[in-house]
Amino acid sequence: EKMKITNNYNMSAKELFNAKNGSVDIKSVLGVQLNAYAAAVAEDTNSDGITENIFYIATDSGVIGGKAVAIVEAISDLCDFMADNEITKENPCTICFKSATSKAGRTFYTVEII
Repeated sequence: EKMKITNNYNMSAKELFNAKNGSVDIKSVLGVQLNAYAAAVAEDTNSDGITENIFYIATDSGVIGGKAVAIVEAISDLCDFMADNEITKENPCTICFKSATSKAGRTFYTVEII
C-alpha cells in the first residue's frame, strides 16, 4: 500500500522513498545540532494492519525518521516555520533532537529549533 503523506515541506519523492527504506535513527543524533531543510509526516500501515504516523526530517546528516509522537505532532509547526523562513538546502535551519523521561519512566523524544 502506498504511503500517504499528511504533511510535507520541501521533501522530494526521492527523499521520502529513501527515508522509508532506511532513515537515520534518532538515537544516533541526540544532542547534535543539525541543519534541516525539509520535513514530512507519512501515514503508513504496519504488518499488523495498524496505521502509524512517521516523521521524516531531511538534514545534512541524512533523513531522520521515526514514530516519536511529540515530534510527529510538532512537524506541522516545523513545516510552517520552514515555509515562513524560506528554508532550503542552501538556507537551512538548525535543529536538535532531545530525549527526556516521562513521569511514568518512559523515554520520549522532542525536536527543538535552535
